[in-house]
Amino acid sequence: MVQLFTHTPTWVWLLLAGLCFIGYLQTKTRQVSPIRLMLLPLAMMIWSLLTTYQQLGYQLNTLLVWGLSSAFSYYVFGKSFSTKQSSYDPQSGQFMVIGSWMPLILILGIFFTKYLMSMSLVMRPQLQENLGFTLSLSALLGTFSGALLARAVGILRLRQRPSAAPIS
Repeated sequence: MVQLFTHTPTWVWLLLAGLCFIGYLQTKTRQVSPIRLMLLPLAMMIWSLLTTYQQLGYQLNTLLVWGLSSAFSYYVFGKSFSTKQSSYDPQSGQFMVIGSWMPLILILGIFFTKYLMSMSLVMRPQLQENLGFTLSLSALLGTFSGALLARAVGILRLRQRPSAAPIS
């Protein structure tokens, strides 16, 4: 097991450090543009989908499960994430986003799911043919992606509220 960690390329650990830093920045209250607000969730969603597509065998069922779990997660988390403390300033077009540890947790969820999937497939390539393995990992990656997107879209919707007050 130790060999797997020592044989992991350095760039993977650098990627993890970068993702941790980006996730840590999400814990701070900050002003962001709509594009910056959506950049991280969309990038993580694309990475998650590509991981599902490339590592789990180009199967329609894995992509379908990824999509369904992402949509379900988006719906569930969209209802539960609170945007009451965040606000939108129509004059500057910026959002005041309250810091949260949730994006870091979701980012790490995607990273470690992908990492453990890769390690498992290196050790046992036949797992790619195991329906339970492929569908459960597809569902997990989709769930993390949908939740991350739900938070950003919930904040983005603040600009559509008629009572959106300017940030002071």
